Amino acid sequence: MFYSIYTTIKARVDKLPDWLVAFNKRYIGFRIFLSVFAAWAMLEFIFKKDEFLAFVEDFMLISGVLTFLLALAYLSSPSATINEVIQRLRNRNVITADERIAEVKSILAGRTAVLSFILGVLAGTSMYFVFQQANAPRDWCIIFTFGGYVVGSYVGAMVADATLGSLFKSKGIDINVMPGHIDSACGLKPIGDYYFFHAKALAIPASFFAAWVMIMTVGVQSPTIAQYEAQWLELHSWLLVSFIFLEFLAFLVPMWTFHQVMARQKKHLFKRCDRVSYEIVRLKNELIKDSQNANDNKEAREEDTRDDDDTRDDDDTRDDNDTRDDNDTRDDNDTRDDNDTRDDNVTRDHKLKQIDLLTERYTALDRFPTWPIDPTMSRKFTLGNLILIVPYLVQLMIDMDIVKSLFGS
Repeated sequence: MFYSIYTTIKARVDKLPDWLVAFNKRYIGFRIFLSVFAAWAMLEFIFKKDEFLAFVEDFMLISGVLTFLLALAYLSSPSATINEVIQRLRNRNVITADERIAEVKSILAGRTAVLSFILGVLAGTSMYFVFQQANAPRDWCIIFTFGGYVVGSYVGAMVADATLGSLFKSKGIDINVMPGHIDSACGLKPIGDYYFFHAKALAIPASFFAAWVMIMTVGVQSPTIAQYEAQWLELHSWLLVSFIFLEFLAFLVPMWTFHQVMARQKKHLFKRCDRVSYEIVRLKNELIKDSQNANDNKEAREEDTRDDDDTRDDDDTRDDNDTRDDNDTRDDNDTRDDNDTRDDNVTRDHKLKQIDLLTERYTALDRFPTWPIDPTMSRKFTLGNLILIVPYLVQLMIDMDIVKSLFGS
């Protein structure tokens, strides 16, 4: 059923004018919307100054509009496209270049066109009814309907791009995971970077709701803030939690297929990791044994040398020729000892280098990640969302009188 609906809509979208398709694909909607919005704001100020000033004086409304523009500007900023991400994976030999890659790109392009149009229409329609219910002037309804379409088209492209992993799986495209890759994500960091960009786009409205929840909860009390709190606090709290949840979905769900591949690969690498660890221990034990043998030999040679010296001191009848012969013999023994020492040092250095290489290999296998993100990105994502959730937790603690019980009134 859904496939037939999708096919029908796609057939309609394929017949859309080229300028509308380009509007969705090339992220030029923000520039057009910003131009229209600036012209509208100027006309409002000139012909409806009182309404415009009332709009500007509503801090929550003006901050919401600025957040809306900031999110659009971020989404339209230069960033890697999904085709560029695929090309980077090919350059790294993570995927093999063949005709199936071209098929994947074609399917993604079709999905992007369809979903951008559908979600653009849905978002624009929703914005229109929201402003209608708020008894906003008609021109406000029209301008923000246009803005809603732009946002929806971007979200549609994000949803389409999120299906890359499932497309690789359905088309039988192998993903070659590389333990120890310099990007700390087994060669798959371009995937993590791309979907992290999507998650940060959702963090922008989440930051808006977090800021206002904190202001309404613990901010300076004033009649305006009190009015906002009574009217908007509960809604903003739920929207904050919802956007954080959507941010997690936008970041983790598109990477799920890659996560499964990496998790399976890590399971297969356990045996190799154990063999490497055993080899490291074996080489270290050999070094310890060689060191003990070298010390024993050195002590034996020193003991022999002391015995020879005592014998020479007691033997006063030995002639000079015998003495020279003994010196020659002693020199030969010293030469052989030096050669043996150099050979031992070469062997020791070789084993130390082997241990260093095997240790590096073991570390790469043991710390093999199961998500295509590096540690820095993981920390940024975790810390950012912890900061965003703090206002909601503070508001929840206040509602449960936990703050009062801990710190008093």
